[in-house]
Amino acid sequence: MHRPSPAHPGGPVSALAFEKSYRGFTVRAFYTDGQSAHVDIDRAGQPFRTFDYPSYRIWNIAAHFTDMVDEFLEAAP
Repeated sequence: MHRPSPAHPGGPVSALAFEKSYRGFTVRAFYTDGQSAHVDIDRAGQPFRTFDYPSYRIWNIAAHFTDMVDEFLEAAP
């Protein structure tokens, strides 16, 4: 299983919240021991974005991930 780098400010990872793939992008969100969740986004298997996000809002990423990917790909040259 993919695990995020342990060196992130959200605290130690405690559990995978969700994993979703679309058009070559994969997002994984992990609950931490703090109030933030850790989010990793890969593109074609390579790290693309990594960030911490408020735990109570990560499901917005899951719900709108396809829209975010579509918008990114439309804006990319």
